[in-house]
Amino acid sequence: MCPSLGPHVSVPHTPRVCLSTCEWPEAEKAEKLARGAALKWASAVFYCPDKLEGLGHYRSREAQRTSSIQSRLKSTVQSHLEGVSSGLEQLSSAAGDVRSVRRDLCAVRWHLLGSAEGFQGLAPLRAVVTEHRQLAAVVRALPQLSSVHELLAQSLRLLRGQQLLEAHAGLMALERLRDDISSQLHCGSSLPTDQALGVVESFFGGLQELSDALAQQLWHVVAGGVRLVQEDPALFVSAVRIIEREESADDALLLGPPWRQRFYQVMQETIAAAHFKAAHVDVKGPGLGQHLAALQSDIPAELRVVKDLMVQCCPPHYDILSICTRMYHQGLSDHLQDILSRDLDKQEIFMLLSWVLHVYHSPEMMGHPDLLPEVDVSTLGPLVSPEVVEQLERKYVGKVKVSDVTEWMRRTLEVEFKEWFREEEPEMDHLGFFQSALPVIVMQVGRAGGWGQRRAGDWQCPVRGQRRAGDWQCPNIPASWLLSEEQGTVEAAALRRQEQRRPQRDGLESKPFLLAESEHLVMNHYVRALMEKKMVCRSAEERSQLSTQLLQDASQLRELFHSLGLAESEQTLEVIVALQELIRLQDPALLSLEVLGFMTKYPDISDEHVSILLDLRGDVSKEVRNVVLEMMAQNPQSLPENYQPIFSNILVPAPELPFCLRKAKCA
Repeated sequence: MCPSLGPHVSVPHTPRVCLSTCEWPEAEKAEKLARGAALKWASAVFYCPDKLEGLGHYRSREAQRTSSIQSRLKSTVQSHLEGVSSGLEQLSSAAGDVRSVRRDLCAVRWHLLGSAEGFQGLAPLRAVVTEHRQLAAVVRALPQLSSVHELLAQSLRLLRGQQLLEAHAGLMALERLRDDISSQLHCGSSLPTDQALGVVESFFGGLQELSDALAQQLWHVVAGGVRLVQEDPALFVSAVRIIEREESADDALLLGPPWRQRFYQVMQETIAAAHFKAAHVDVKGPGLGQHLAALQSDIPAELRVVKDLMVQCCPPHYDILSICTRMYHQGLSDHLQDILSRDLDKQEIFMLLSWVLHVYHSPEMMGHPDLLPEVDVSTLGPLVSPEVVEQLERKYVGKVKVSDVTEWMRRTLEVEFKEWFREEEPEMDHLGFFQSALPVIVMQVGRAGGWGQRRAGDWQCPVRGQRRAGDWQCPNIPASWLLSEEQGTVEAAALRRQEQRRPQRDGLESKPFLLAESEHLVMNHYVRALMEKKMVCRSAEERSQLSTQLLQDASQLRELFHSLGLAESEQTLEVIVALQELIRLQDPALLSLEVLGFMTKYPDISDEHVSILLDLRGDVSKEVRNVVLEMMAQNPQSLPENYQPIFSNILVPAPELPFCLRKAKCA
């Protein structure tokens, strides 16, 4: 049986606690473990017979330990039972208190229901109290209301004196006073006293006028920020501090940040109005160059002011330098798009392309050392999209071709008109008909403009093969093939005019793509003129003069394109120098070796081109010609990769058919 807890413990309504193994399976398990451990210990201790003498001692010690454990267990159980008994008594007392409070609340409820009609009679008194409270608030505010007009006048005087911070402080004080009085009048009633509110509105009638005047002055200061940070930075700082005050007040009211956005908007509008209003810009003729030069000068100068001065006047989170850089970049991009939408001539297109691709990012503008590294427009995208640049390049090349052909035809007709009306008779062909060089010139113009690839032999009218050389420096050599007389005239003259106008464009650099194309076109026309003209050097002296002239022309053209920005390594005019070496060679027997070297460097040259050059020398025998042509046939050349064709674009004129006089051999 389980031991009793003693007669002095009384647990009402609680069953007796029993520690038998039938009710506590954990205790049974623990008892088995304890018996096993004890048996193991005892078998180890009393394994030897000599240790049996201490059996009484061990029994006494274990009896004492068992008695101590039982005493502690009884004490613990007794304390827990006493706590449970105390808790039950407190719960019983709390239940009685709850029943008492419930009875009292029911009594109060019945008393209130009986007194509801009496409270309704107090409504007039409540209205009187509210009105009294409102009037008391107005009376307390009368000293301040009497000074409102004086405060308004003082704030207006401060504003006219550009003391923006003091004027704004007065405005905020008046607004707080108005709000305080209005809140007091509205407090406790949805129907405020109209008379009291009318008095308040009459006193604060000029507050809106002061607010509008301050806002106008504030944005005027922001608009002139670039100038003010140099002349009067304190005024600009005052405007920024007012914006910060208003933003703080809006943040307290959980409103958005329109003040800083309005700050950026005003600056952007000012920049656009000062630089990018295309309606007020003369973009025709020299006006465009002057406008681009002004942008090249003004934009970096203003960004330097922003970087050095305005950054110090604005909080760091404004990021004013990056914002202004983006404003200038985007505004300039939109402005150029507006200009490009107009009908521009070739010079204006060339000027814009050169400015966009070379000047804008150069050290003379956005890449200026004073702006780097803080200002980096490369992260903002291209000023003009690559598609628009490519379109403008095609448009420029088309306009150049059209204008050049028009000018060329006009000059040709003028020369032809003068020749037909001179005192001497025009030249005649072998049939006795007057002949003109106009068809040849028209055909060559068609080739330059890409309008036809017809040969001289395809024309049905007689063709004069030579023109007068009255202006040629060497009287023994015809001048009909020269660059200054035929196809290359317009290109070279146009480039020279551009070079002469460079100071007016403030050092605008030419675009490599356009320069390379122009240089290749000039070289092509020059070599074509040399190939298509029927001329023969009659002596070694004339060959020397022709070679010297070719060298001079090549040198002048190379210097011209080099001065325009095209490196000599990127030029193709070297072919003219190579051609003069073929003409200058004194021993015709060495022509096969010279031509072989020429073929290695220019593999697209054909035997027709070489035949014309041999005819041009005037001293090549039939045997030497056959050796040269046979050598070319035995050493065919393949075009290397990325080779820029030269002779394949030059058509060789068809040879003239021999004519026969009656009853005579064919000439």
